[in-house]
Amino acid sequence: CQNWDDAEVPIAASNVVINSTAIRNCVVGLVTGSAAVCASISHIASSVGWNLTVQQTSTLTVGGPVNVQRILGAGTFGITLLGGSTFACTNLSLQGTGSGLYEGYMRNEVTTNTLTVSGNLTIQPGGLLDLQGAGTGGQLRLGGNWLNNHDNPGFMESFSTVLFNGAGAQTVGTSGFPEIFGTMRINKPTNDVTLNTPIVVSSNLDLLLGRLFTDAMNCPILLDGVGASNASDASFVHGPIDKEGNDNFVFPVGKGTQYRYAAIASVTGTNGRFRCEYFPIDPEATFGTPLEPTLDHISNCEYWMIDRTAGLENAWVMLSWDNNSCGVTNLADLRIARWDATGTIWRDRGNGGTVGIPLMGDIITSTVQTLFSPWTLASVNGNNPLPIELLEFNARPDGEVVRVDWVTATEIDNLWFDVERSADGSVFSSIDRVPGAINSQSTLNYNTVDEAPLSGTSYYRLRQTDLDGTSTTSNVVTVVRSGSSDRPIALVNTGDALLVYHGMAAGARFAMIDAAGRLVLEGSVPMDGPFSLDLSGINAGAYALRMWDNSVMEVGRFVR
Repeated sequence: CQNWDDAEVPIAASNVVINSTAIRNCVVGLVTGSAAVCASISHIASSVGWNLTVQQTSTLTVGGPVNVQRILGAGTFGITLLGGSTFACTNLSLQGTGSGLYEGYMRNEVTTNTLTVSGNLTIQPGGLLDLQGAGTGGQLRLGGNWLNNHDNPGFMESFSTVLFNGAGAQTVGTSGFPEIFGTMRINKPTNDVTLNTPIVVSSNLDLLLGRLFTDAMNCPILLDGVGASNASDASFVHGPIDKEGNDNFVFPVGKGTQYRYAAIASVTGTNGRFRCEYFPIDPEATFGTPLEPTLDHISNCEYWMIDRTAGLENAWVMLSWDNNSCGVTNLADLRIARWDATGTIWRDRGNGGTVGIPLMGDIITSTVQTLFSPWTLASVNGNNPLPIELLEFNARPDGEVVRVDWVTATEIDNLWFDVERSADGSVFSSIDRVPGAINSQSTLNYNTVDEAPLSGTSYYRLRQTDLDGTSTTSNVVTVVRSGSSDRPIALVNTGDALLVYHGMAAGARFAMIDAAGRLVLEGSVPMDGPFSLDLSGINAGAYALRMWDNSVMEVGRFVR
């Protein structure tokens, strides 16, 4: 190699091989601002490992994959980007002769460089991705999946930024360890990012466009002093997220297309960790209905799980509302309620101050909280929630259709109702629109029919829209219909085992939840037809088992 190649200058169709037969290192940009192209790069070392360097302000565009791999011998080699340079390829694979050796590398330590991998990034054993800088590191723009099969040091991340910007769905995975990112930025025109491994964020979680899907086993942990920025209905964490340390923090959580943040403040101690997840379903149906005497009612639309996952730190708790909530009409009467599983009652945690208007805002508890569990909005009288007085909302199977009925006692500026249906209790869509009475002080009965209902379990709710365009939603009602291949799950507790009868295919997911809403067990359905779960390590108590696939979700309950 000399000035990229001294025997042939590659063109866009050239498949370039850099191996131990070379006599010197390869360079793009001996002339400042050079632009080089090729179809692919096979950068292989079996003895001497020659390096490829893209000099300042120069560009190397690879139309296909790049593979950096040491197959024999020892020593580091790879590709280095210098200040202001640009490198692009489809897939990038980095590999050495074994774990812990870091022999085949891609090095981009300068923030002014542009490193773009439009396909998948794979760090194999012995590979190294170095984006670490002093104060500011390098950036990777990734359009495909992230897979680190090496170890944590195989990605040097301090002060770096990894931007997930592909048009398709993207995943983050490792060979079994939490991946550490500096800044993780999501800015996707379509689709989302799914974690298949836990991650740790040490600088910032930047949510510009596209959701981050997480679960109880594959959860992001933000370290002390790390924030989350730019969350909105277009970009949030769809699942649980953990926060370490004692700084005030707004959890960027939501479900479906709703961003519904919550927060902790004035955390005591420095070694604690809190987890938060949002659920747009009726908390009374999930946990229970008893209320402390100071509360008139709680929300029937939503709740948050905010609990400690490490330490015994205390904190103030803040919840939010918007036009997807059940409706806020009087901020002074609004309260935060916490489900006390021990007392089986919703506790009044007060109103320490509200910020906002009835359309949107947030409320904080009146005191620091020492116990944590499910949380929701509540009211001390009938002013909150719902701008209509809804006496009844029900949906039930009726032959080949589902009949939906509701009754209002009063209506104020009520323009119309949308009857909405969901397959998973999270993402709802309208199946019918019924005009409201605008204003009424009389009892009115409404109904409609879902002519094409879903088989198995589905969920219905009522969305009411005012003359000014604001809308609120009712409680969620579950409807179970038998179909040709779907049926409600049935649970049989034999003592040390739970027999699960279901109509879902192998590969469907399940999760066991205790009475406090905590995840106890989760996994995949191992086979078509009935299967059993070992209960020998499960404490006595009441539990719910949720099962779901791409179209339906089923819930069964049992007592251990």
